Amino acid sequence: MRHPREAVYMALLLCLVPTGLGHCADPLPKLANIDLSVLATEGWFRASLLGSPVGYVHRSATVKDGEGGPCLQTVEEMSLKVDFGRGAFDVNATTVTDYGSDLKPRHIHAQQDEFGRAKTIDAVLQDGQLRVRTKAGDLETEKVLTPGPDFGSELTLSLVAAQGLLPDKATYAFEAFVPELEMLVDFEAECMGRENVTVKGAEVNALKVALRARSIGLEVEWWMNAEGDIVKQQMPALMNLVIEKVTEEEALAVVAPFTIADHIPVSEPMGSTGSLGYVRLKAGSPGVPAAELIPSTPLQTVTPLGEREAEVVVRAETDEGLSGHKLPFSGPELDEFLAPNDIIQSADPDIVAKAKEIVGEETDAWEAAQKLTRWVFVNMNKVDHDPRPITASECLKILKGDCSEHATLLCALARAVGIPSKFVTGVIYLRDGYYYHAWNELYVGRWVSCDPTWGEVTSNAGHLVLASGSLTSESFAKTNLDAVRSMGVLTLEALEHRAKEN
Repeated sequence: MRHPREAVYMALLLCLVPTGLGHCADPLPKLANIDLSVLATEGWFRASLLGSPVGYVHRSATVKDGEGGPCLQTVEEMSLKVDFGRGAFDVNATTVTDYGSDLKPRHIHAQQDEFGRAKTIDAVLQDGQLRVRTKAGDLETEKVLTPGPDFGSELTLSLVAAQGLLPDKATYAFEAFVPELEMLVDFEAECMGRENVTVKGAEVNALKVALRARSIGLEVEWWMNAEGDIVKQQMPALMNLVIEKVTEEEALAVVAPFTIADHIPVSEPMGSTGSLGYVRLKAGSPGVPAAELIPSTPLQTVTPLGEREAEVVVRAETDEGLSGHKLPFSGPELDEFLAPNDIIQSADPDIVAKAKEIVGEETDAWEAAQKLTRWVFVNMNKVDHDPRPITASECLKILKGDCSEHATLLCALARAVGIPSKFVTGVIYLRDGYYYHAWNELYVGRWVSCDPTWGEVTSNAGHLVLASGSLTSESFAKTNLDAVRSMGVLTLEALEHRAKEN
């Protein structure tokens, strides 16, 4: 079964985006002088999930001499301890950013520990382009991004706030490079007025700012004091993650690993998972309404029950009317699900060759999809969980992994022969509850849910979808964030279940 650690890891890192890079698109009061020393600060922060301390964040900024004059270097370090039920893991990340005297970023170096595999991202601004080089394990990639003409730094907001010129009510748009996604993302920052927050035991009047990236489903709240320092960040949708300014001693205090359950318990047994043809559940959540955590799909219907609960009906997939559609598929509505990307390298010659070998001369889309699904099921060695996220190319080379790797490889093989594919994140019923899991949807005239880990060309009704996407960088982030929203808050009660008719 898939452990949710990859999704949690991504979400935790994305929470730190507000201190990243960006440019404010709406007009800000012009600064007559940029005094970098105003931004030279240091702060220690305690990170908490659901009220329990899980680690620390350390931020510092110093003024240095650069080739073109003074420059600002910021360093952000994060260290968290989490336990996914099979032992504690450290989540570590460090990002170093060099800014010019105009507060435009010149170089970003990010280093992350992806559960034992080191990953580094280097981005250099040169001749108006951001050149990004990534190394993760044995895999190295390069890409070139083109920032907008006003690409700079949201540190301008801090500088304006320190001069007392930032309005209490205003909205600014900006574009940020997000190292965790290796891409530029559009954000908006809404100043929502001032309120008192507790910082190091004292009340501080701070400006509340809501930061949103709609394309990836991210929303983070942060509070800025009169000096322009961020003193608190909060992400209610991620187990109420809070990052608040404290003393160094408090930040570095030893903490017990925060346990994140790998499943949602269900007290009513429902028998064999593979035989489930119909399941009716009652879903609940103490915070976000359950109907907002679980999407309706062609196979699952979600009906709100009051303010926090919902009824969810899930039906097994069928193969009715699937034959007769020829390969390959095309069309603007399918382009995103056919295109190769950094995770789904469906244009990799090895993947293309393997996909064609599996499919052979078959031109019927449904028949080809079944061959690919069964091949992944038979040929990939199963492990309970793989502690590091890997790409489709790596999956084909090692042919080993948990459900995430099975679904990633099937996505790529399908696209290589012209079958649009989605990566689905959700939970699957197994014995005593719903366990976090990943599977696929393949387009063969209509979208069909299939599970290569279980060898199911049509998935059973034990599959509950939380999110799905094409696994572009934005889609990957949004899928992970959507899945993480349910962790620690979603409850499920089995109301009714029936076996498949056949």
